[in-house]
Amino acid sequence: MKDTENTGTISSEALLERLRGANWEKLIKLLHLYSLNRLKSFPQLAERFDIKNLAYQFADEAIRQLWMEERVWNIVEYPDLYDFLKGAVDSIRYNFLKKKEVNATTYIDEVIEDTVPNQSPDPQQLLEAQELEAQIKEIFSDDLEAYQIFDCLLNKIPPRDIAAEMNMPVNQVYNTTKRIDRKLTELRKQLSN
Repeated sequence: MKDTENTGTISSEALLERLRGANWEKLIKLLHLYSLNRLKSFPQLAERFDIKNLAYQFADEAIRQLWMEERVWNIVEYPDLYDFLKGAVDSIRYNFLKKKEVNATTYIDEVIEDTVPNQSPDPQQLLEAQELEAQIKEIFSDDLEAYQIFDCLLNKIPPRDIAAEMNMPVNQVYNTTKRIDRKLTELRKQLSN
């Protein structure tokens, strides 16, 4: 790999330096939780697999591929390591589901769940949802823990389960939900102006 602005890739030495500087204890917990949240969207997998174990395998495989340079980190497209690894987990999950012939169409995307079946979603609605998602990511850009807990709450994971997965006291999860509420209130004010 070469350091180039055109490809966004970095040299092996620069990659190793960035990986060594990451907070892996926190990153692994967040990535495990992210992977588990996404797999819960496929309840039919629970009949055939241990969902938690499978989710952790996906996250661990994404990390392994990055360390072994089997997956190239484009730092221009994904400047944040966690965002890059989430994309890698999504790719690994997609390939697994395709290989196991799990019908991915049973997953209902949050953006289009209110649309009429067999009808394409409104492009304007999709654009607005993407803009809102970008704004939400922006307000959580300085608080990765709050964003991850917000994501868990959206997936209806109870605070006690979140606390257990993230290895933190449940009162810390509740305190974080207060921060989340303040951030969302601030966003609502911005959107209403």
